Amino acid sequence: MTPENWQKIKAILENALELSPELRSEFLDKTCSGDENLRREIEELLKFEDSESDLLEKEAALAVLEDDISTQNLVEKQIGNYKILSELGKGGMGVVYYATRADGEFEQKVALKLIKRGMDS
Repeated sequence: MTPENWQKIKAILENALELSPELRSEFLDKTCSGDENLRREIEELLKFEDSESDLLEKEAALAVLEDDISTQNLVEKQIGNYKILSELGKGGMGVVYYATRADGEFEQKVALKLIKRGMDS
């Protein structure tokens, strides 16, 4: 993707996010004017606005609310689409874990940082 394409996608996405989900399809019909690749890119990004796509944040928040994350052993647990493989480090703000994508969509290794309660404000 070129920087110019990203700027175009970003501008359309920002406008689409200001609309209710019911009005977005008509807006994309007009704005993308037959460019199916552009529309598909924007629709993929809009999926992250769905309440179900907040799964990672919701499950991470639940883990934090259940107990102080610095005392939990989350190795082998799954948070959203990621399975925690090991703890990488612990500090004053939280714990960083080594995790891998677990949903089979694609392979991805990540560092997942969970912030301690009270440090997110």
